[in-house]
Amino acid sequence: MTRGLTAYAEMKDSGVDWLGDVPAHWEVRRLKSVVSQVSEQTDERQESMPYVALEHIESWTGRVSLHFAESAESQLKRFESGDILFGKLRPYLAKVARANCRGKCVGEFLVLRATNWISEHFLEHLLRSKPFIDWINSSTFGARMPRADWQFVGSTKLAAPPLAEQTAIARFLDHMDGRIQKYIRAKERLIALLDEYKQALIHQAVTGQIDVRTGEPYPEYKPSGDEWPGTIPSHWDVMRLGKVINLTVGFPFKSEGFSHADEDIRLLRGINVAPGQLRWDDAVRWPASDIARFAEFQLSAGDIILGMDRPIIGSGVRVAMVNESDVPSLLLQRVARIRPIEGKLTCEFAIRLLSGSSFSDYLAPIFTGISVPHLSPEQIRGFRVALPSLADQEAIGEYLDSIADRITRAVSRARAQIALLREYRTCLIADVVTGKLDVREAAPELPGTNAIGREEDGVDTIQAESHSHRAGHSIAEEANA
Repeated sequence: MTRGLTAYAEMKDSGVDWLGDVPAHWEVRRLKSVVSQVSEQTDERQESMPYVALEHIESWTGRVSLHFAESAESQLKRFESGDILFGKLRPYLAKVARANCRGKCVGEFLVLRATNWISEHFLEHLLRSKPFIDWINSSTFGARMPRADWQFVGSTKLAAPPLAEQTAIARFLDHMDGRIQKYIRAKERLIALLDEYKQALIHQAVTGQIDVRTGEPYPEYKPSGDEWPGTIPSHWDVMRLGKVINLTVGFPFKSEGFSHADEDIRLLRGINVAPGQLRWDDAVRWPASDIARFAEFQLSAGDIILGMDRPIIGSGVRVAMVNESDVPSLLLQRVARIRPIEGKLTCEFAIRLLSGSSFSDYLAPIFTGISVPHLSPEQIRGFRVALPSLADQEAIGEYLDSIADRITRAVSRARAQIALLREYRTCLIADVVTGKLDVREAAPELPGTNAIGREEDGVDTIQAESHSHRAGHSIAEEANA
């Protein structure tokens, strides 16, 4: 991507720790000498303008989602098109954006307006570069809510070339950012397609739509007698889930008895159950000396866990299998433990059945509770399932395991490529805005840009999407081979 770029011919010591050497013709100044900090306030009840909070700005990219709803703040800062919004709360998040319209923002921003000495477009890239962010972050105060102070930010020295060169740098970086973002979007679409393909295969296999041994429908089907599951393979049986599982709901441990000592036993709460995995980053514990009283609620590797409060979220059903690393642990209320009855249902078939669309479709209309939808044990047991023989369940599990392994490897590769692209983008911006790479010859050769400085990408986006679909079908062919 950076073929032909070279270092500047003549460099000088900037005298600034975070900058190092800079091109000899670049000028070093303090930030507060080239921008003004804007603190003009507005009463939002009298002015209808777009509203921006920290959560509306994407870290490191500067992409902003504008909102017109009223905020909880009565007094807000006004900004104009071209102003730079610099998030001073947790500056390591790099919430830095250049406004392309008038609006208002919360007080956790520094609103900076460039003078004639510096281009706001170049300034945006510079203030969001990793060297600058790291330098500002080193100065923050406050342990839980670190903030940057304007006195430090404004006193920070930066270097910039003449305006024409600043424009060339900004144009080059916009072009490169556009290309990198296209590659990232293509990889993200590929990951989504692979996940959709995996879920479709699981659904077809556990509902009998395909015979995993042949990849084709079963030879004979019969009506199940219910709208769900409808028509099923002739040798499958329909029954309620409660007939093939043992279900236990967690104990109502009192919060005043919770412990945070590492030697005590973790309590598995609903907050720890995510689609496909258990998460212990927010864990509470119970005294280990008291564990004997709760033998019934001890978890074992292979147990299936279902969150009963808000069981469906955007990424799927909150159901997961307990691994060796998850024990010892105890089951807390509003979480269900499901143990398949040996000889009737395998754990692998059960977890895929419960994480699939059939179970979520069953759950959606039967939730109780207004603010937090939840399930009862009777509703879980009442789920009607179509079950093959134990041998068929094992065959389905082996087939899906092999497909899942291939898809997981493909997704891991795509995610690693995304991480590398983002790292490359970060390094490229840092090298260009601090004068380590000369883009003066490359910038004039770039394609045209649109009105906001972003390269037009309609055709390339379509091509990237087509590539993602082809890649998804390629994995599908490999999985079915």
